[in-house]
Amino acid sequence: MNQRATQAQIYRRRRIILLAFVALIGYLIYLAVAAIGAMFTPKPVVATSSNCKPGVVSVTAFAGDGTDHLTVFDAKTNPLVWFSVVNTGKKACTFNVGPAVQFFTIKSGDQLIWTSKQCNRVGLTDQQMVLQPNKAKLSPPSEWLRVYSSGGGCGKGQAPALPGSYTLSVEVNKVMSSNYEQFEIQ
Repeated sequence: MNQRATQAQIYRRRRIILLAFVALIGYLIYLAVAAIGAMFTPKPVVATSSNCKPGVVSVTAFAGDGTDHLTVFDAKTNPLVWFSVVNTGKKACTFNVGPAVQFFTIKSGDQLIWTSKQCNRVGLTDQQMVLQPNKAKLSPPSEWLRVYSSGGGCGKGQAPALPGSYTLSVEVNKVMSSNYEQFEIQ
């Protein structure tokens, strides 16, 4: 009986060692697959840059369909407005382009028609962006609903703007657009 107990203990030890060996092999295979996967996963590029110096960022205002400039909008089409920012310096730099520091202004002659400064700005945030030299970055387009802005807001429910000629300018992080985009609504 003593010999049988000893053989059972030997088999149990062998099974434990075999299970530990199989677990170790499984773990090594897992590590190998993870290492191979990591080789093919793109690494995030960490850009180190300083804030853009005054005068090296150029902003340009655009009105159109979100892709192309349009100078005339029919009675059923609301203009989309957006901007580009370009680092005109020689080194990459960081610039805040977030919605908290974007201000669109639409005028007719000298008369202020609409400004995003009068929109609900609660919750708008900053967004730091690394600007490479001479590479334009475009903002997402926003729709102008053809209304006047006022202390009461800048969207639906405001007085409608009349057909006529308008200019768009943009301020981004205290940098004014280098142009006044001209367009007409019918």
